[in-house]
Amino acid sequence: GTWKEAPPTATVAAGVAAYLAFLKAEDRAPKTLTKYDKVFERVTDLAAQRRVADLSGLDLTFLDAYRKQRSDAGAAAKTRYTETVIVRQLVNFALSR
Repeated sequence: GTWKEAPPTATVAAGVAAYLAFLKAEDRAPKTLTKYDKVFERVTDLAAQRRVADLSGLDLTFLDAYRKQRSDAGAAAKTRYTETVIVRQLVNFALSR
């Protein structure tokens, strides 16, 4: 095969915007979009605090920090699990593009 340089990794904000646009195009329920939007707002804020520039920074240590932040905020275990799944969906979406 031939070697090609990897495309630049998208920023967290750009990845979130692309995924939300995809979800809207898939005609997800308004309640789902509202829930995802709030989760992504928290993810973007934490990424800024941790100086995570792009989606490659959303690794397991980032998820651990996110879950701890949500636990400290009083979120139930099921809520933390569901929000972790949403972040994983974002990362998987980004990797598939």
